[in-house]
Amino acid sequence: MSNKALYYVELFLVFLIGLSSLFLTYPNVKLIIDGQLIVYFLIVLVNYWRKKSFNLFQIWIVGYVFIVWSEMEIIATEYYNSTWFVPFIRYTISNFVFMLGYYLYNRNERYHRKTNSINQNSRLFLFLIIVLYLYFVILKFNETKIVYFTGRSYGSGNSMGTGSLSKIFLDSIGLLLPSLIGYYYRYVFKKGIWFSFFLVFPIFVILLLTTSRYKFLFSTLPYFIITGIVDLQSSNLKKSLVLLLFFVVILKICGYIKNNRNVAFAEVESREVFGYNFEKGDNLFETAAYRMSPEGVVKMAAIADDYFSKNNLHYGKETGFIFIFWIPRNWWPNKPTMLDGWLIREYENVSEGFSSASGYIGELRADFGWFCLLFVLLLGMLIRKLDNYTQYVYNNCSDSFDLVLISVLYPWVFFCIRSPLTSTISLIMELILWWLFSLLLFSHKSNS
Repeated sequence: MSNKALYYVELFLVFLIGLSSLFLTYPNVKLIIDGQLIVYFLIVLVNYWRKKSFNLFQIWIVGYVFIVWSEMEIIATEYYNSTWFVPFIRYTISNFVFMLGYYLYNRNERYHRKTNSINQNSRLFLFLIIVLYLYFVILKFNETKIVYFTGRSYGSGNSMGTGSLSKIFLDSIGLLLPSLIGYYYRYVFKKGIWFSFFLVFPIFVILLLTTSRYKFLFSTLPYFIITGIVDLQSSNLKKSLVLLLFFVVILKICGYIKNNRNVAFAEVESREVFGYNFEKGDNLFETAAYRMSPEGVVKMAAIADDYFSKNNLHYGKETGFIFIFWIPRNWWPNKPTMLDGWLIREYENVSEGFSSASGYIGELRADFGWFCLLFVLLLGMLIRKLDNYTQYVYNNCSDSFDLVLISVLYPWVFFCIRSPLTSTISLIMELILWWLFSLLLFSHKSNS
């Protein structure tokens, strides 16, 4: 089948998702939700067949299924009623609008920008890596010990947001440092992967024991992309199977973190998570949903609908947090709290260290109501633009420092499904560090 024919098949499948939102009424909801999983699977499959590589769009669809669809399936199976009608409709339509934005942005772009090429500053590069490595490991050691023996609720949980500027910087180092080490050993020092893995492994262990899934994924996935273990641009069956195995292992680890993060690792026990009873379902769709990662974003959407039916929208206050996150709370005691921190406390009696997940339309819905769909459309167009750029870098700048830049986009897209502001704040800090390394250590040449 030609690429043009595959493209039209993709569009047809996308419009099926939009059409399915018209039938999400009580008698049909379970059947429609089950059918959506099949359609999403086909969209990813056809897109991969057409592109011959993995991309950010596919990561988005997989993330949506893993986080949002799984929760909708569980709700539809266990206790669907009229409460869930609007959240189901809003999430289905918003994801359709996202995909529509992605396909509407079809510019054939030419890039005339400076990309980073390797020069002889490898000693300075290595020196800075060592300094940052020691800084991260030493300062994180105490937090890791506390969380290991007491659990995140007593250790590092912070529902109020970003914490101090020094903590933001420290966390950003842990996210980007493995990619910097992987890049140095592969492209500058030109040594095998085991040299770099020996160094980054303690960082991964620290992130695992401090029980933050998004930090663990933000750190590991870019490293494995940079070192070539995960090859997103290959249609080779063997490499695709390696990639699939990698994601299964990583998601299993993330699931383990999620299930055990509120108690000490030294006292691990099984428990109910986010109010869902994780048992094997009666059919393939239910079993798949229970094995994924429902994050409560649909529940939070229902809570938000109830809250904003009695209160005014916030008209930019929630999404505007992205511009003030860097201000330490001890400088501004009354700094606004992110939606994930305050809304759950309006309805549930939760611990101070607990935060919810409002999803990729959470803050937008709180600010703009149904007009949030306009911003979701723009988000889809942005992801298409970023996909175009990542493909350009892979094709034209195979050893460029820009590889580090594009590798951090994949976990960002995945976690945008759950917590867009948190993941974007992490991405911003990583990009600042990347930019500083780029200025200090590399010569520049123009590529077009």
